[in-house]
Amino acid sequence: MSLPSAATSAFDLPGAREVVGRGFELMLAATSQLRRVSLYFGALFLAFLGPLLVLGVAVVLVAPPELRDLVRVVQSGGQASGLAPIRDPEWASAFMLLMLGLYLGIAGAGLVALEGGIVGIAILAGHRLNRPITLRHALIRSRQVFWRVVRASFLLGIISSIVQVLAGGIVGVANLPGDALTIITLAVSTLVAAPFCYSQAGIVLGDVGARESIRRSVRLFRARPRTALVIALFPAVFGGMIQLWALSTGGEVLLMLGQVTNLGFETDTLHSAVTVVVLLAAITATGSLFFTLGALFAAPQVVTFLGLTHYAGGLDRAAPPAPPAPAATQRGLAPLPVIRLSPRPPMLPVRAAPAPPAQVAARRDPGAGFHWVTRPMLAAIVAGALLGLAGIALAAASL
Repeated sequence: MSLPSAATSAFDLPGAREVVGRGFELMLAATSQLRRVSLYFGALFLAFLGPLLVLGVAVVLVAPPELRDLVRVVQSGGQASGLAPIRDPEWASAFMLLMLGLYLGIAGAGLVALEGGIVGIAILAGHRLNRPITLRHALIRSRQVFWRVVRASFLLGIISSIVQVLAGGIVGVANLPGDALTIITLAVSTLVAAPFCYSQAGIVLGDVGARESIRRSVRLFRARPRTALVIALFPAVFGGMIQLWALSTGGEVLLMLGQVTNLGFETDTLHSAVTVVVLLAAITATGSLFFTLGALFAAPQVVTFLGLTHYAGGLDRAAPPAPPAPAATQRGLAPLPVIRLSPRPPMLPVRAAPAPPAQVAARRDPGAGFHWVTRPMLAAIVAGALLGLAGIALAAASL
């Protein structure tokens, strides 16, 4: 069966000079859907970090001076030596709750960002194949492969850490300045990460395990080493710059807005409430920004992975089961052809699971039991809210 032109162009393989541009084109094609999906991840960021913000506001408003100084030191990354001890046990407990909420919120936001990267790959691959998938199906795919991606990220993180330590030790012996050390470490880390730049797409689209995705990523790197180097270099060089620019610009806008409208916590209750609302909106925007940037950095990887393998069968795992055959087919008439997401055989064949019996496959639905917020996420969000409420109760009891 001949493939339509849209599906055929989905497997075009760009060169090293074109891969970033093709990634931008894919992002533009999926902009409307990515914008809607970013709101979902912004809401998750707000759910994890919102209770921490409420507790922090309570500390700023009614905390004793020594606790305010300690919070400032912790926020700036300094040491707490030389500060007056917190004598009030209620305020000491409130500060401990603040720190627990901080760790819980950061951990939850990190996991949400990881899931956002998986969802971004799935959505971009669907648009590249001219078969857009919904957020629900992208989340189903994310839940199916989430722990595989975590294991692969952990393994690659160990490799990257070892290389950075070795590179830093070697450069430190040469007594180079700090800027040179940073540049050399970044260059070495990028070179080491290049062979593994397809590992996440291999899990999401290729439907393999963590170690197998790393092995196959190395094989794809050998096929097009310069293209893989550009894919690894793009987020390593521009990722931090873009995130820093976006966050600094957003912070400056918030400061200007606060100065013009006299926002803050040192005026009346109304201004304090409006300030909290503005900060909550800023947290939501930050979550949306992280998802969008993650999709932007993954777009070249998706384009090249599809061009090298001609395979995206992992997305079929999240698709609903096929409907029962119509009566015309049962009478012996030929069914209409269906174009699957993987219309060509992969260059690197995937180990597929044994096909289940027909009656079992007909009943199996990958979306069965789907929840927009998983139970572990909900438990972490509730725990953060309870920490915030407990901190506010302790602060109120000490007044």
